Amino acid sequence: MQDALRYLAAVLPANGLRVVAYKPPRWTKGFKHLFLATNEEVAQETSRLDAEGITTYIALATYADPTAGRKAANTVELQCLWLDVDYKHYPSPAEAAADVERLAEVVGAPSIKVQSGGGMHAYWVLREALPTVQWKPLADAFQATWQSLGVKADTLSADAARILRLPGSHNRKPEYGAPREVVMESFEDITYDPSALAAKLHAHPAAPAAIQAPAAIPSALFGSGDDLGGGLELRPSFIEPMIRQCRQVQWAYQHQDTQSEPQWFATIQLLRHVEDGRRIAHAFSNKHPGYTKESTDEKLAQLEAKNIGPTTCERFRLVNPAGCQGCEFRITSPIQLGYKETVPVAPVITTTQHVTTEDGEVLTVEREDRPDIKMPQGFVYDGQHILKRVKDEQTQLWREEIIFRGFLCPERLAASERNNFATDIQLYVQSEGEKPRRITIPSKALSSKLDIARELNGKGVIYMAKHAADLLNLVQRMTQDAQAQRRSATVAEQMGWQDDGTFVVGSTAYRRDMTPQYDLPVPPSTKAVLRNYEPRGSLAAWKKTAELYNRRGGEAYQFALCYGAAGVFLPLTKLSGVVLSLYSQESGRGKSTAGLAALSWWGNPDGLKSQSQDTLNSLFHKASRHKNLPILMDEVTDKPSWELEALVYSMNQGREKERLNSDSSPKPVLPGWMLPAITTSNSSVRAKLQSQRGDTQGLFARIIEVSMDLPFPEQVGYLDRIALRTGFVENYGLAGPLIVKFAMENHDVCASIMDKVSVRLDQAVDGDPTYRFWIASCAATIAVAAASRQLGLLQYDTEAMVKWIVQTLRDQRTDSVVRVASSTDILAQFLEQNTNRLLTVSERQINASTVIPIYHPEDGVRGGQLVGRAELPVHSLYISLPAFMRFCNDNGYDVSSFIRNAATDIDAVGTPLLKTNSPVVVSLGRGTRTPSARTKALEFNLLHPALREFTEGVDTKVKELPPIRRVK
Repeated sequence: MQDALRYLAAVLPANGLRVVAYKPPRWTKGFKHLFLATNEEVAQETSRLDAEGITTYIALATYADPTAGRKAANTVELQCLWLDVDYKHYPSPAEAAADVERLAEVVGAPSIKVQSGGGMHAYWVLREALPTVQWKPLADAFQATWQSLGVKADTLSADAARILRLPGSHNRKPEYGAPREVVMESFEDITYDPSALAAKLHAHPAAPAAIQAPAAIPSALFGSGDDLGGGLELRPSFIEPMIRQCRQVQWAYQHQDTQSEPQWFATIQLLRHVEDGRRIAHAFSNKHPGYTKESTDEKLAQLEAKNIGPTTCERFRLVNPAGCQGCEFRITSPIQLGYKETVPVAPVITTTQHVTTEDGEVLTVEREDRPDIKMPQGFVYDGQHILKRVKDEQTQLWREEIIFRGFLCPERLAASERNNFATDIQLYVQSEGEKPRRITIPSKALSSKLDIARELNGKGVIYMAKHAADLLNLVQRMTQDAQAQRRSATVAEQMGWQDDGTFVVGSTAYRRDMTPQYDLPVPPSTKAVLRNYEPRGSLAAWKKTAELYNRRGGEAYQFALCYGAAGVFLPLTKLSGVVLSLYSQESGRGKSTAGLAALSWWGNPDGLKSQSQDTLNSLFHKASRHKNLPILMDEVTDKPSWELEALVYSMNQGREKERLNSDSSPKPVLPGWMLPAITTSNSSVRAKLQSQRGDTQGLFARIIEVSMDLPFPEQVGYLDRIALRTGFVENYGLAGPLIVKFAMENHDVCASIMDKVSVRLDQAVDGDPTYRFWIASCAATIAVAAASRQLGLLQYDTEAMVKWIVQTLRDQRTDSVVRVASSTDILAQFLEQNTNRLLTVSERQINASTVIPIYHPEDGVRGGQLVGRAELPVHSLYISLPAFMRFCNDNGYDVSSFIRNAATDIDAVGTPLLKTNSPVVVSLGRGTRTPSARTKALEFNLLHPALREFTEGVDTKVKELPPIRRVK
């Protein structure tokens, strides 16, 4: 145990969750994982599992979210580099150790050596833990170095999600017979400075920095031959474009005589999937000293038998990191470089018309048309065939497969009089080599592939039977698109982004090609509201007005203006916006004008702003209708703190709270939103909320508050102030659609800008996930500023804005962390908020032998909204764990920390606040009319001083109740 703890303390960072991976007996679905908080827990759990005969491993990184799994993207930090040497690749362990010593001469001696039972694990411990994004380049350089020295080790030494064996556990591989103990061979007090180590690694000539393409591609790679993939009508991949563009493939051909077995195996796994793959695989292998045709064919046969997909770029980076340096392609496998791009072709539809001449003769005229037919996502028409994009489950790569030779599509829907007016679908069909024709099938044929196959076969349509399901999917989706197009003639229920990729502003829908669909029919009840979104004035006048904010010290006003369009980019973050609170104690500081400026992207600011007397429900309805467009709540100074708190939480969460009707049935919940919300007031909203609550950190993480009492207004003259006010209320609704167009056409650019800004802002809050809403909102705002600069709308200094945001967030974060709430404070806050959702159970002595339970309220809580049950006779308070977790999440509390603190909160006579660390299963409404399913709950001790209010004045005679099942 001591060796394990020393090892864990050395190799694992202090921050984040530790992970133990294991496979129970007869478990075939990969590893199970335990996410643990401390090294002691890791050592204890590993020892327990090992004693039960279960093989265990530990992850060398720490992790953030236990629900996200052991993925590299979920890792937090790493504190070491490692080498996993398997003795089976060496004639003897001594020769393996000699290779490790040669590596030590370059990078330094290992801090720890572990005998794993079948090999050696060597670790180089870093002086400080590194975030994964900083550790990965160092690990790649380390792997390139030991590979260049010929060390035969596992190529996953640069995988942040790697797991290895813990000293003291056992290696139970079947080939070893009896289990072998994992032993720590040496432990040296050596740590390495990451910067100095990086300099050593990069100074060592690990591999060519760049690989030039061959001047001429060897003719041996081209010609006829057999193809391992034969039989499938899949989109082919060719070696010629692949070797011209992929440095890994170039390197593999040029160094086939010296490459390692993992590098060679990765190469032929890729080549198996190209045209004439078997012969080309031999051409990439025959210069190796150990090459034989038989052994290469055997490996290819193994790959074919297992149906293994093409090698991914990630795998190539692991086995040969230098080969991917300088790659400009954003692909997941080199196989994609060999595809010949399928160019979509607009289908030609032949229509027949009957024309009557002046002589009364009826002529039949055929006309070819190119109607605007859009193929559903995943399908493409190349002018001859309909192809379907097929995803390889192993590599997650896409290929194209022919599903119909020719073209077909639904043309119209009509009611069939002969079939009780059921809907018929008229299909246009042009099979390869045949004349086009139209066939009619009943709509019920779209219910299954057997039904549509029966109809198509009956009408003489030729296709491969295995593609019946694909044709069903195609016709279903094209029919749905046609119906949706017809339905789109009405205004959307919500504005902003729609499921089909359009963006709705008022009664105008902007499509992906930015062709606007004007004047959608509008219900009479909303005509007056949507009139506010009709553009007015000129874009030049709006730009001139916005430019008045572009002066030193005006970053707060620039931020407020740009935040008005941030809803266009917020969906990229999957988070709703924070509430931007603009306040000043003096009038004339420009806070209301800044709020109006934010609305002017989309429409009439005066008509769109909310009034101080608007109720919460009306604000929620407006937010739901706006969806991604901003909402301004002007002058919230006089709103009570409880209303402000509800407003902040609901606006940030993107949905209203669940409510009940008078008959206890749930009210319909409005569709959600993801928008920037802005308030103006004469006093600090944060200060008002803080005066009513003890711990406001979770709440403040949803507000960015800006005091407008800045020097900037003094720099703005009287005429400029008038120009600001009149400029935004006379010129509006013109700039927002341009931002939408930019977002549609430059999705990757916008995402890149937001990623870069998010990294800087994350550092400003020290990586604290509580402030993720701040980061998302500010990153979206900077994306607006950057897009506006490229479009020539605004010329704001985005770097100055970022610096202002960083300083603002740091200042507000310092103010937000008022105190760390104790477990009793947190529990008291929960109970105070949920007084009417608790059931109290006491008892009354009737006679010497009879005791009856007393419930308060007598009928339980109406609507089944129980969150707790106080059992006074047994001194237990049960709190619903799901409800408590939601409460902690909303208020920024950590549930795990609360449980640990509550379990150790013991009074003077030894009474703990929390009876047990493990949840129990109870029915909170048992004994009453309140419906309540069994749920997990935390069991608190009512004898603890913090909970004595539940027992004061009540007879607490102890009575045995049915036992409660514990959750293991």
